[in-house]
Amino acid sequence: MVGDTAESDILGGINAGLATCWLNAHNREQPEGIAPTWTVSSLHELEQLLCKH
Repeated sequence: MVGDTAESDILGGINAGLATCWLNAHNREQPEGIAPTWTVSSLHELEQLLCKH
């Protein structure tokens, strides 16, 4: 699951048992209690991550 909103996208993915990737393009603080599998800061970085996996 890839999303840009930790509280809904990433938490939803975690609750569904999915690996998650937070697209944090605005360098926001990670909300307490929400731990994405990966965090990237750009679509380019996301592309590189996806090509590795």
